[in-house]
Amino acid sequence: MSSVNYGKKFEQIFKHDWRKSFPEGFIYRLNDQVSGYKITSANVCDFICYNYPTLYLIECKTHKGASIPFKNITQYERMLSYSNIDGVVSGIVLWLYEKDIGPIFIPISTITKLKKEGKKSVGIKAIEEGYDIIVLPSNKKRVFYETDYSILGKDK
Repeated sequence: MSSVNYGKKFEQIFKHDWRKSFPEGFIYRLNDQVSGYKITSANVCDFICYNYPTLYLIECKTHKGASIPFKNITQYERMLSYSNIDGVVSGIVLWLYEKDIGPIFIPISTITKLKKEGKKSVGIKAIEEGYDIIVLPSNKKRVFYETDYSILGKDK
């Protein structure tokens, strides 16, 4: 049985679905930068996306279970440094692949709030508790979801 790299496949699907959601927009995948023995990226995020008038810094994450520990979001500080610029939205698109929920969008500001409150992770419980997390409109295919990201471009 071949093993599926959920993270890489999710990134491919994200790119496809983003283009479909914003046909006049722009999406660019930053190459992973690998240094030394650790496979970690020094990039601010996975994708730089643009749809007038907003620039999106998107980090795609997949995780087993009902939440992702903050220690697994290594780009947090880099993304946070851009989050207060007008017209820039920084956030995580998270797919909890063992749960029956499509991808969610977590603004960096929500992670900051959770951290200040002493939380150690973000996921389904944070949605239920009413934190600023967007459950993205999605349709489940066999394993992965087809997702409409255009909700991110709508005024709140």
